[in-house]
Amino acid sequence: MLLLQEESTQSSTKCLLIYDVSNNSVTGTVKIMPDTICSNFRSNANEIMTMNSTGLWSFYDIRGSTVKPFKCFKIGTPVKQGHAVDLSYCITSCNGQKHLWTWNEQGKPVDTWNYSEKEWFLGLIKGNSSETIFALHGQHHNSTMTMTDVNHLFEYQSKLFHRYGVKDSKQTLFDVLDGKVLATACNAGIQMQSAEFHVSNYKEHSRKLSENIRSAKVRWQKNKDQKEEEKVKSRWEDNAKKNVGVNSFDTTFTEHDFTMSGVLGSGQFGSVFEGKSKRTGKAVAIKVLVNRTSIYTEKFIVQREVDIQRELRHANIVKMYTAFKSKYTIFIVLELMSGTLHSILKNEETKVLSETKIACMVHDVSNALAYCHMRGIIHRDLKPQNILHSNENVFKITDFGTATDERDNTYCGTLDFMAPEVLCRKKQSTAVDCFALGIIVHLCNEGRLPFLLADGQGCDEMKIKCKYEPPVDMGLKIQEITRNLIKRDAKDRWTATEVVNSQLVRDYQHQMQDDIFKQELADL
Repeated sequence: MLLLQEESTQSSTKCLLIYDVSNNSVTGTVKIMPDTICSNFRSNANEIMTMNSTGLWSFYDIRGSTVKPFKCFKIGTPVKQGHAVDLSYCITSCNGQKHLWTWNEQGKPVDTWNYSEKEWFLGLIKGNSSETIFALHGQHHNSTMTMTDVNHLFEYQSKLFHRYGVKDSKQTLFDVLDGKVLATACNAGIQMQSAEFHVSNYKEHSRKLSENIRSAKVRWQKNKDQKEEEKVKSRWEDNAKKNVGVNSFDTTFTEHDFTMSGVLGSGQFGSVFEGKSKRTGKAVAIKVLVNRTSIYTEKFIVQREVDIQRELRHANIVKMYTAFKSKYTIFIVLELMSGTLHSILKNEETKVLSETKIACMVHDVSNALAYCHMRGIIHRDLKPQNILHSNENVFKITDFGTATDERDNTYCGTLDFMAPEVLCRKKQSTAVDCFALGIIVHLCNEGRLPFLLADGQGCDEMKIKCKYEPPVDMGLKIQEITRNLIKRDAKDRWTATEVVNSQLVRDYQHQMQDDIFKQELADL
């Protein structure tokens, strides 16, 4: 059965149509107030409850009179209403406080709970016994859902039934599917939780269900990513065949279009200078490389970096504006950044990063890697020197000179961040970047690399065995990242997409949204 509100009329009343879906017909009508804002069936299809704009909460029995309600209560400015088992509820607002009213068909509605704008209430559901009804609620400053017996809401901190993380504090819809799964929805998506509250160990039961759902999502995502990667690789191969003999470098710019000043950094094949466009004054970074004639240097290092960066467009990848060459030199013009992650960690006052800063870095780098991996690109030399940051606290990856696809198993990268399969000259995949990210996260948190000997030197044998155990003082959310990335077998490591979906990154995203909301609120 559905309730359909007829189109607005000029009369003092309007009708609610009772629509039978199975018969595709209207089976009855209920006359309601013209300013009614919401209507619901109650615990069965024989009763209807409505709320109007003046705060009148009315109940109709459609088996009897459909003209006048059999119960009517004046309770305050309405927000929403609903029911669970035999308990009806509505939310009203008054002087910055929200009130949860409940009515069990006896006496008057009870002001069961009131809460501030810092908290939220989603609805009521059947609890872990025939007499128990749970309230679904939470606080806006964190992204957790709390289940509490509706009779104990005022003391929920000590008497809650269960609490778990959700995608967003702004929960909008919920439903119980077949009495087994509680589905909640927000702008960030839908989340599943066990609704079998009667089991002996609900917390463990719920954890296993969440793991099964997550595993199913990961399998689906991997299949989707694999198909997408195959399409992208095919496109790259087709383009490569078409562009045989085509010059990768721009002919519209020369070194005379830019001024160069201080050195920002140096590497194996050249140096990076701070530069400026003479025409626009735009500040840039200019990578200067020797234009050697050897096939390895020019074709397989420089040209590959130019070709790859020309294809990549992502907020967490350093932009390449153009690349050109003279007789003796190759110039790659890049987005100017403030510094490197390496320089932050080498700072005497820093050495390690806060959990928030690590979360920011992991959020940005994992998103960039997921973007590259989706396109079949492996960076292969991810390290703090190749992670740059801006004044706006945004991290971006750079230096795609050794980047490749999964068919190229050449031995390259930086030893401290090499995955075991690279050290063993085995087949490489996007998992080598994920391993490097795990090492970087450990370094940012501890100020030192894992797998070091007593004298502080790295040990290849320890890296190959890869028996990693995070320090006891490492935060649990960071441990989750390092444990799942620093693994010997590539197939056991988290993908970049799984890192994006980790608790650390999700909490950081929620905090960013919360900060934006607070700023918008302050600007009112």
